Amino acid sequence: MTMNKKRLPCTGCIFLIFLSSLAAAPKQSPIYTNLRESPVYAKTGFDIADTARSPDRASGSWQVIDGSLRKNPARVIDFDFSVPKRRFLSPFGTPEMEFTYVIPFSMSLEKIRFLKDSTLIPGFFFAGLGDNWEIYLNGQLIRREMHLDAEGHIKSHRGIRKLYFPVDKTLFVPEANLLAFRVVGDPNYDSTGFFYSSLDYIDDYALIAEENTDSLTVAMIAIYIFMGIYHLFMFVLRRKDQHTLYYGLLSIILGLYFFARTTVVYSLIPDTGIVYRLEFFCLFSFLPLSALFVEYFSIKRIFLITKIYSGIIILMAISQLFFSLDYGEDTLLIWQISLLVLIPIICVCDIGYLFTVSLKNLKKQYAEKKYSRRVLLVKTLLKTPFGNLTIGILACLITGIIDVVDFYFMYYGRNTINYGFTVFTMSITLILAQRLSLLYNQQERIVARSRKCMNAKLVDWIMVRDHDPGDLPSVNTDTTVMMTDIRGFASLSEGMPSQSVTGFLIGLNEALAQPLFAAEDRGYIAYTDKFMGDATMNIFTDPQIALETAVKTRLQLQTFNKNPALFFKDAPAGMRVEAGIGLASGPVTLGVMGHSRRLDYTPIGDTVNLASRLESLTKEYHIPILINDALYRGITPESFYLRHIDRIRVKGKNHPFDIYEEFSCDAPDIRAFKIESISQFQELQEMYFSGNSWEDAIRLADSLSQSGDFTAEVYSRRMKAIFANPELFERWDGIYTFNEK
Repeated sequence: MTMNKKRLPCTGCIFLIFLSSLAAAPKQSPIYTNLRESPVYAKTGFDIADTARSPDRASGSWQVIDGSLRKNPARVIDFDFSVPKRRFLSPFGTPEMEFTYVIPFSMSLEKIRFLKDSTLIPGFFFAGLGDNWEIYLNGQLIRREMHLDAEGHIKSHRGIRKLYFPVDKTLFVPEANLLAFRVVGDPNYDSTGFFYSSLDYIDDYALIAEENTDSLTVAMIAIYIFMGIYHLFMFVLRRKDQHTLYYGLLSIILGLYFFARTTVVYSLIPDTGIVYRLEFFCLFSFLPLSALFVEYFSIKRIFLITKIYSGIIILMAISQLFFSLDYGEDTLLIWQISLLVLIPIICVCDIGYLFTVSLKNLKKQYAEKKYSRRVLLVKTLLKTPFGNLTIGILACLITGIIDVVDFYFMYYGRNTINYGFTVFTMSITLILAQRLSLLYNQQERIVARSRKCMNAKLVDWIMVRDHDPGDLPSVNTDTTVMMTDIRGFASLSEGMPSQSVTGFLIGLNEALAQPLFAAEDRGYIAYTDKFMGDATMNIFTDPQIALETAVKTRLQLQTFNKNPALFFKDAPAGMRVEAGIGLASGPVTLGVMGHSRRLDYTPIGDTVNLASRLESLTKEYHIPILINDALYRGITPESFYLRHIDRIRVKGKNHPFDIYEEFSCDAPDIRAFKIESISQFQELQEMYFSGNSWEDAIRLADSLSQSGDFTAEVYSRRMKAIFANPELFERWDGIYTFNEK
C-alpha cells in the first residue's frame, strides 16, 4: 500500500512540469525582433548579389509568403516551385537543388543605439532550418553549414532544430536590414527550408541560450539510460523475467530518442541525417517494446498479432537506416497510421482486460465501504498497477495525437509526446518497483525486523550537553566534516566477484579507519557517519584532530598499497589504491533523518556539501588533501605542511573562499620542491589573482609545472584560456568559479 500512495505525487509532478513548460513565457530584451512578422521571399538558384539587395517581386522569379500569413513553415515544398516529384516509399531521394530565401526586416534607430551603447551580444534563433545552408546579414556571411562533394551532392546533412548563434552587432543597420539564406537540399524533403512554424527571432544571445537549455532533458535522458541498463542487468541475473529485458530496452530507446531531439546531439553527431534516422528508429521501436512488456508482464505470453506487428515495424525501422531521408518520412507516416490499429488492440486486449480485473478486485476489497462506481474507477486508476499503466498509455495516446496534428497541420514541433513517454515509463517503473517491493516484503517476513539505530557516541555527546537523546533534538554546532573517496573504483573492482568487491571495501575501510579509531580512543569525538559505496563521511569536533587524522589516513593508504594482501586476501598483483580527502569546518545541523523503521542522527548543511565538493576538487588539482579556510583558521598551521592553493567559488555558494592543501604525504622530492618554491608560487598567485602581468605569470606557471607542481599547471591552463578570451579576461575578479558539482 505504501508504494501505491507514492504514485499520485510522481504522476502529478510530471503533469506540473508539462503545464509549466507550456505556460512559461520567454524573456525578451529591448532588441527583440520577431522575424515571423516579416515576409519571406524564395526562389530557385542562388546569386550572391541577392544577399545584399531587396527582392524584386516584379521579376517573377521570387515567390513570397506575407508576414501576416506565416502560420505555416516556409519549407521548399510549401512554395510552388517546379521540382521533380518522387514516388511514395521510393528508397531514393530527389537530386539536390539550390534555393535562395530572403527575409527583409526592420531594426529601429532606438534598437541600434541600444546595441551600440550596451555590452549585449545579439543572436539569431531559428526553430528549424535545413538541409545545407548559408546565412547572410546585409551581404555578410554570418553562419555556414554547407557540406557538399565535388559534384554538388550533400555529403553531410544539417537540418538543425533550435538553431541559435551570436552575431556581430555592427552588421545591423538602422531601419531596413536583409537576412538571406542559401539552401541546398532535396526539394521533396520535409526539412528543406524553414520546417517549423514556431518563432524565428533576434534577441540577446544570452537570453536565447538560457531559454533553449536542454539541462532538464539531459537529466531525463540520464535517468532513462540508467534505468534501462539497470533492468538489463536485472534480466541477465534473472532470465525468466523477460519483462525486465523489454523494459530495459524500452527505457534505453526512449533515452536515445530524447537525446536525438536535444541541441546537445549536434555537438556529438554533426550529421543530422544520422540523428533523424536514430530518432525514427527509436520512435518506431517504442510501441512494439511497450506491447511486449505489457503482455509478458501481465499474462506471460505474447499475442500473435503483436509478434507480427512488432516484426514489421522493427524491419521498417531498420530499413530507414539505409535509404534516403524522404523514405524515412514515408515510413513515419506508415507508423503513425499503424498506431490506429495497434493502440486499440493493446487498450482492449491487454489494458482493458487487466483494468477490469483490477477494478473487480478493488471492489471486493472495499465491499464494506460501498464506494460508488466512479470512486472505484478513480481508485483503480491511482492505486493499482494496471490502473497506473492505463494512465501512461492514455498519456501517450493523447500527446501522440497532439503531435500528429501538429506534424501535419501546425508545424510547431512542440513534441508533447515526450511528456506522454515520461508518464508511461514512470507508470511502468512504479509497477516494477511495487513488484520488487513485494519480493522484499516476503524476505522481510523471514528475517527479524531491523531495529531503529543511531550513533551511540553522538547520543552520549548530546547527553553531556544536557539534551535528552530520547527526544532526538536538532543541534546547530560547528563541526569538521571529512569526505574520502576511492579513485577509479569502477576499474579497481572490474572483474571482481561481488563478494570480492565487498571484501575489498571492508579491508580498505578497516585499514583507513585506524587513525580515526585512534582519535576516538583518545577521547575525541571522531566517527564515521556513513558509508556511501567507495566513499565515507567522517565527523570531528576538533579541526586539528580532523586534519591530523586525514594525514594519518593518507599514510595508512600508503601502508595498504605496499601490501594489500594483508588487508584483502584476494587482492590482485600490483593493486594500487588512490583516494582524495576533502575537509571542511563550519556550522552544521545535527538532526533526525529517516522514517518510522530506521532513524539516523546525521549532519546536514553547507559544510557537508562543501567537504564533498573539496574532495571532488582534489582530482582537479591533483592534490590528496584539500581543506577550507575555516578549518585553516581553527588549527595550528605550523603542525602541518600547508600551502594556499586557490581562491574559488563553487556552485550553490555566492561567497568565495580560500582552499589549502596539506602535502605531508607527497613524495619527498615533490614536498621539498613545494617548500623551496613557496615564494615563487606566491608570486605566481599575486599575478594570477590581480590579473596583472599574466604573460610573466604564465611563464612562471609553466616553469613550476615542469618541476612537478601540478597546481601551477592548472593556473597556466586557466590563464591561457581566459587570456585568449578578452571578454572573460575583462571580467576577471581573481576568483575562479566552478559551475559544476
